[in-house]
Amino acid sequence: MLTDLHEILKLPHATQELLSAEKTPTLSFALPTFEILVDSLLQKQKVIPELSHFIGVGISKIIEYSRKCRQSRIYALALSLWSVSAL
Repeated sequence: MLTDLHEILKLPHATQELLSAEKTPTLSFALPTFEILVDSLLQKQKVIPELSHFIGVGISKIIEYSRKCRQSRIYALALSLWSVSAL
């Protein structure tokens, strides 16, 4: 059981490490990373059904946060600035 918890908690930890590797993480980079995290957690739900409910609660919070970000004006600005800088 502790091994399973460790496997689950490694995913958000790795996401946080990835996002904090940049000195100034951008919203345009964070949201796709959250999508990858959700996909990874969905896979863990299948592999560790005993913890499926708790994983689902985490997924719900990530999705809620992502939706709020996408509805904000700053998200649109971050995406446009990112696309211009990528050129």
